[in-house]
Amino acid sequence: MSYIIRPGKRKKSINNNLSADIIIHGRIFTNYSNVKFLIKTVSKLIGFAKEGTLSSRRLALRNLNSRHEALNKLFDELGEKYKDKKGGYLRSICFGRRRGDGSKIFLVSLT
Repeated sequence: MSYIIRPGKRKKSINNNLSADIIIHGRIFTNYSNVKFLIKTVSKLIGFAKEGTLSSRRLALRNLNSRHEALNKLFDELGEKYKDKKGGYLRSICFGRRRGDGSKIFLVSLT
């Protein structure tokens, strides 16, 4: 399995955009290397949403690239939905292989 090595800023930007997309849409298709970072980031963001304080809202906004609709959905809907849950917010299922380069594609969805 080949991994793409990206500079830190670009990797962080891709991860933040994917996190915002999964919060807004509920599910996305992505490759394995992005799934690893995505699970960590979204779990941390939902932890912030469960706290619900102003400082946690600012910390979450820092990881969402100023996407206010994702921030509002995170704190209003997902924070309340996962209030009693301790973990396991995302589900990843191997969906198949990409046609061009053959890398595995995963369906990542909120549970």
